[in-house]
Amino acid sequence: YENLVEAIEACKDNGLDKLLFGLGIRQVGSKAARILAAHFKTMDNLMNATCEELQTIDDIGGITADAIVTYFKDDSNQQLIQSLKDANVKMDYQMEERVESFFSGKTVVLTGSLQQYSRGEAQALLEKMGATVTGSVSKKTDLVVYGEEAGSKLEKAITLGVQTMTEEEFMHELEKNEG
Repeated sequence: YENLVEAIEACKDNGLDKLLFGLGIRQVGSKAARILAAHFKTMDNLMNATCEELQTIDDIGGITADAIVTYFKDDSNQQLIQSLKDANVKMDYQMEERVESFFSGKTVVLTGSLQQYSRGEAQALLEKMGATVTGSVSKKTDLVVYGEEAGSKLEKAITLGVQTMTEEEFMHELEKNEG
C-alpha cells in the first residue's frame, strides 16, 4: 500500500509535458506535448491559448490547434484539470538542464539496433544535449545515428547527403561531453 501511495505522489511531479500527453488530447503525442509545455510553461497559459496562437508554434498545425482548443473548452475536461490541480499535480513546465554539445540544435534520426542504449535512452540523451529527435529522414535532418541492421533510413540519409554517425562514433561524442 505504501509503495502505491509513494508511486502516486511521485507521478504528481512529472511535469506539464507528461501531463499533457497523459490527458489524451487528440493529435497531441509526446513530442507535441513537450513543444507545448516548453512554449506555454503552465497549464493555464495553454488552456487560454487561441487556435491562431497555437499555430504560430513550429510543428503545431491547424488540426492539432483546433483539437487542443476544443479539448479545453469542454466542461468535463475543465473539471478534470481542476481536480488534478486540487490534488496538487504539477502543471508547470519542468525545464531539463540542457548541455551544450556537438548535438545542440541538430535534428537527429536514430536507426538500426543500438547495442549500448535503448532507443528511448539514446533519444533522452540527445534531447538533453539540445538535439531534436525525429523518426524520419528528410532534407531538414542534420544527422543520422545508426546501429546494426540499419536500413532504408540510412540509405536515404546517404542519398540526401545527410551526415551519418555509427553507434561507436555516437558513444565517442557522448564521452567527450562527459569529460
